[in-house]
Amino acid sequence: GAAGTAAGSDGAGGTKPADPSAAQPGAPAGIVEFLAIHSAGGTTDVVLKAALDKAKTRFRGCYGKALANDPSTQGTLKLRATIATDGVVEKVDVIGGNLGLSPLVQCSVATTKSLKIVGAAAPATKATFDVKFSK
Repeated sequence: GAAGTAAGSDGAGGTKPADPSAAQPGAPAGIVEFLAIHSAGGTTDVVLKAALDKAKTRFRGCYGKALANDPSTQGTLKLRATIATDGVVEKVDVIGGNLGLSPLVQCSVATTKSLKIVGAAAPATKATFDVKFSK
């Protein structure tokens, strides 16, 4: 069966108010950099950086959505993640940055939580890193 109708929509006019998917990425935009990566545990900085780089398009999607709402959006988000030995990100905390409590922050936290860290190792890891968004 065909899933829905793909009638050549360019995305215009299909927005719903009070969208519950605030944490969902939009079209990728801008520059996203992962800085100050520090891991304490079995998962190394290199392994975490590789997983973040792999998800960079999703973070750029978060940023694209933020830029669509406010073209002046830019800044840094500081996150702390708890990574289980099987590579599942169990917890993500915002520990700093200058983006406030925005949908960009929510989307970035959700994206980080959805990561599967390939190469994670025991013991469980506490990692901190900055996500820098710029145009």
